[in-house]
Amino acid sequence: MQAKEARSLVTRLVKRTTGFPVQIERDASLSTLGTIKMARPSFPYHVIRYSPEADGFLDYVVCFQCGFAMRLVGVSEEDRYEVGPSQEGREKVARLVSEQFGPSADISLPAAAQAALSEQLLAGLVTQLRSIPLALRIDRWLRTEYAGLRDQQDSAMLQQLREGIAVLEPRVRGSMPKKIAEASVAMNAAQALYWSRVWGDEQVVIPYKASGLLKAGEALLQVWDELPGDPVHDRELIDAWGRILGISDWYEFVPFGEVRSSHD
Repeated sequence: MQAKEARSLVTRLVKRTTGFPVQIERDASLSTLGTIKMARPSFPYHVIRYSPEADGFLDYVVCFQCGFAMRLVGVSEEDRYEVGPSQEGREKVARLVSEQFGPSADISLPAAAQAALSEQLLAGLVTQLRSIPLALRIDRWLRTEYAGLRDQQDSAMLQQLREGIAVLEPRVRGSMPKKIAEASVAMNAAQALYWSRVWGDEQVVIPYKASGLLKAGEALLQVWDELPGDPVHDRELIDAWGRILGISDWYEFVPFGEVRSSHD
């Protein structure tokens, strides 16, 4: 099976399973390889947007984003949810940012800049929490069922893993509170550990070993391994990661359609 054939099969599967077609759009403004806006009665198609950087592995990126739609409909309608920052999370992150960048800090930021940074950091961390553990489920599904995507999948993941390593740089870690940096790195480490296992390549995790931050990633991946992989356990998986990272009160689940899509 070729990659284009796999993409055709997956997009047809999404339409047949969810009842909504998939629309694909190129978007040069994206900071990620791709996103999906889930269909709903008021918006009757799934929109996948992709960055020009995804041109070399577009079939995989489209199929990967389709995986989120498939997991959404893998549970009953009343159990479909979206994940977003909680008010308690906003307050806690604001305090952490204030402690690091307040008037008495070595690097001080105006109040408005602190507020913007707090929102950005919390939103990014919640996005990681709701995305990475499910992304590993989707990647396993694609690798098992659609072997024609593997070359593109490997290329895309190598790029993403390189981007994840950038958070280890002292300059990047110093730009955010320690708790947020370590939670982000732990999730990136779990992703690296997974692909190290798939590829049989320990080089992938060497940067995390060198930083001393691999153990938290191992704990996350262990939970990922232990929980069943079907979509009805996705919320349980996210919560398990949240507890390990110590951020279980930084986010909340709301019924699907009440906030922006998890991958908009």
